[in-house]
Amino acid sequence: MLGSNRIPGSGGSRIPQPKSSIKGIPIANAVKATNPVASTSSVTVVAPTSRVIEIPKPIKKSTGIPPPKSSCKPNATSLPQASGSEISVVDKENVHTVRTIDDLLAWRPTALPKRDKYDYKAVVGDFKARSAEYKSFHSDSVTVLRNLQDQLRSAKLELDLTIKHMKEDSDKQLAEEKDRLQQELDRLERINQILRKDLFEETQSKTELENENRTLKDDQQLLEARVIKLQEATETLQAEADDNRTDIEALRLRYQELTTAASEKASQYDELAAKHSNSLQDLEASRKAEEELRRDLSRGTSRINDLEESRRRLHNDVMELKGNIRVFCRVRPLLEAERSDEGSITGAITVPQNCDNEEILVAQSTSDMFGKESSKTFTFKFDHIFDHTSDQLDVFEEVKLLVQSALDGYRVCIFAYGQTGSGKTFTMEGDPESEDGRGVIPRAVYQIFDAAGDLKERGWTYTLTGQFVEIYNESIRDLLATSTDQASDDTDSNGKHEIHHAGSATTTSGVTVIPLTSSDQVADLLKVASKNRAVAATNCNERSSRSHSVFTLRITGVNEDAQVERSGILNLIDLAGSERLAKSGSTGDRLKETQSINKSLSALSDVITALSNGAQHIPYRNSKLTYLLQNSLGGNSKTLMVCNVSPSAASVGETLNSLRFATKVNACQVGTPKSIAKEKLNPTPSKTPGQA
Repeated sequence: MLGSNRIPGSGGSRIPQPKSSIKGIPIANAVKATNPVASTSSVTVVAPTSRVIEIPKPIKKSTGIPPPKSSCKPNATSLPQASGSEISVVDKENVHTVRTIDDLLAWRPTALPKRDKYDYKAVVGDFKARSAEYKSFHSDSVTVLRNLQDQLRSAKLELDLTIKHMKEDSDKQLAEEKDRLQQELDRLERINQILRKDLFEETQSKTELENENRTLKDDQQLLEARVIKLQEATETLQAEADDNRTDIEALRLRYQELTTAASEKASQYDELAAKHSNSLQDLEASRKAEEELRRDLSRGTSRINDLEESRRRLHNDVMELKGNIRVFCRVRPLLEAERSDEGSITGAITVPQNCDNEEILVAQSTSDMFGKESSKTFTFKFDHIFDHTSDQLDVFEEVKLLVQSALDGYRVCIFAYGQTGSGKTFTMEGDPESEDGRGVIPRAVYQIFDAAGDLKERGWTYTLTGQFVEIYNESIRDLLATSTDQASDDTDSNGKHEIHHAGSATTTSGVTVIPLTSSDQVADLLKVASKNRAVAATNCNERSSRSHSVFTLRITGVNEDAQVERSGILNLIDLAGSERLAKSGSTGDRLKETQSINKSLSALSDVITALSNGAQHIPYRNSKLTYLLQNSLGGNSKTLMVCNVSPSAASVGETLNSLRFATKVNACQVGTPKSIAKEKLNPTPSKTPGQA
């Protein structure tokens, strides 16, 4: 208990210890101490309870001789008596003041005098005196220690009692403060709930006000715009009012003039009144005549629609009589180099003038193994033949009837076929920027736009869309793609461009379809397509087309008055140049291209033959070209092949192959037989020419 540094009931709070202590008992630093033999009368000791203990000191200095033994033994009267904050020890026999703690700490035994080593009596006396000094020191130490313990006990009791009272007062105050704080917390909680409710209502009210504010702002903007319009209208009306004032002034002057004239005319009014009754009768007669004219106009419009439908049927009958599959032949002029080499203008081809441009003669010179030369003439007959003097307009005059069929709602295919370098691309495209040099494609588009403009007055509205693709090595490419890289990719292998047939409609995925609103667009389309098309040099032509190009024009016409809709398709195909492998000298990629071209041309011939023979299975899928044109071949569709040939003697072999292929196509009959058609169109029998 003496060494404890905690306050009872204080929750384990520690009491700070002083730096100096004796056996755990704190001692004040401010202790006034003197030498054990000092002459001061008292010393002040600060106890742990802050009480000051004053112990009287002997006045006389110590002589170094201990007091008698009896004076060192405490008796009943020598116990310390506390008076206030002082502690004293009373000795009846010899009043002796107990030494202070500092004196005890500073005490040293008296030095023994030097004795003779044989003076035992004196030495023993010295030791006895030394023992008495130690006993006196021990007695004083015990007395001081007991006094300090009693003081500590008293201080501890007072401290425990004070702590107990303070704890009770603190607990009571804490309980009261806790109750007060709990009541305050409950009050604040109620206030918080009220504030939350008010805040929620204020938030809702704020949202409603914001919405109303936005609505008012929108209304304000509308009203401001309306005010601006009204201001502009006011300014306009003000300007008109100013103009009207000027007009009114002029009218006032005019009124004066008219008033004067009215007086003059008043005399004539009676005469006019008499004539007015007659004018009313004439007006009624005019109104009846106008109504009759309107009825006649309605009947005339209906009659025009009926005549247009009759014209369409008759035109289709004419086309069927001519043959749904027709073949033309066009001979290109000799080139300057060919003329100088062969010394001829017409070359190896002759078109007789007395055969209505339906026969063509091809002369072929050969030599046997002995070097003997011989000549053979081969005769071919087609629906029409254009010699080397024919221009682009002559060709289109015969083709435009088929273009009209597409405008009437039929499906039309026009092929340009022939060996490489024979003028196929020139026939189909020509020079779009030159009026005389335009080919079939730009002229067909011009014709359709012109016809659509004429028919617009009769209630027809036409919509045109165009696409341009090529078939290269059985792969479809988009010639109207935005970049040449895209146009040159083998898009068919990854499924980008695939052909789909849904009933009579044919679509190609991923292909650019451009709405045509003007005929001038065609020139730009042909430029882009020509730039993207695959060409290469062979022994037969330094710029040979290595693919089939297909320009598809979809035509849709609607007549709301007659409730009629027509949909036609015009396919204009520039076939790749046909050539024999031996003469073209193709190798590598050119060899693969030539084989693919010849295969697709053979597939086209097989499809036309199957259609002519009425076969149950038509091999459209043998080639991408025939599969793409599946819905435009056969049935009531119209097909025209323009066989382009070269008149050069060096190309006779290729020319004969092209003419024989064209003859094979010309022999096919789809729809009305050609023999019946020719008899109806030309009742005079014609001589049947020989054919190789």
